[in-house]
Amino acid sequence: MNLIHGTPSEFTTSLKFEVSWDYCISYCYQTSTCLAAYYQDEFPEICEIFEIGKLAKIQKLNAYSGKIMAVKTTSPSECSLSSNDSLMFGTVSTESTWQNYSIQVSPDFWIIDSSPFFECPDNFKLWQRAKGMWCMGAFDITDPFMSSTNSYIWGSGLPDGFENGIWQHDCLVFRVTSQGGAGVDDLPCSWTGNAKKVFLNGFICGVKPEEI
Repeated sequence: MNLIHGTPSEFTTSLKFEVSWDYCISYCYQTSTCLAAYYQDEFPEICEIFEIGKLAKIQKLNAYSGKIMAVKTTSPSECSLSSNDSLMFGTVSTESTWQNYSIQVSPDFWIIDSSPFFECPDNFKLWQRAKGMWCMGAFDITDPFMSSTNSYIWGSGLPDGFENGIWQHDCLVFRVTSQGGAGVDDLPCSWTGNAKKVFLNGFICGVKPEEI
């Protein structure tokens, strides 16, 4: 947590509690979605909490103001040497959610830029891939028509659902043909197919996370 003399300048919503400043800082530090805590030298002591995405700018003040903010930041290697570093950042992530933010420091303000909050459906995990955030679910499948593990690998020239820069095919299918061939293909989940030629056993393995 970085402590600075300052006050919220641009924000949407906040939460207020009547607790001590020490508890306020600890609460923010231990709450994954908390970005900053605000304290004014008043009685009774009021703790004001700002979540990631709710606070956009902090105005810096002098030490005589009696107003303090504790801002949560992270570093891949070490803590910031001071609250005057020109760029700081933070990330909140679980197996199924992700959000990050950066803080640009100017002489008078801390300017905060937050990403959307990405969230996956139940039983999916969130992965950061080259094309963005994706929710993926693992599953087990056994098909009596498949006599060898070769049936569980991609068919020749597959996957092929990438069209015009967008993945059009959002389901995996296991093909079993009347001639005995088998393999994994990718098709739109809405595809019905021809039951006389192909049996399908599939599962949606990748979906875009909800952005909040």
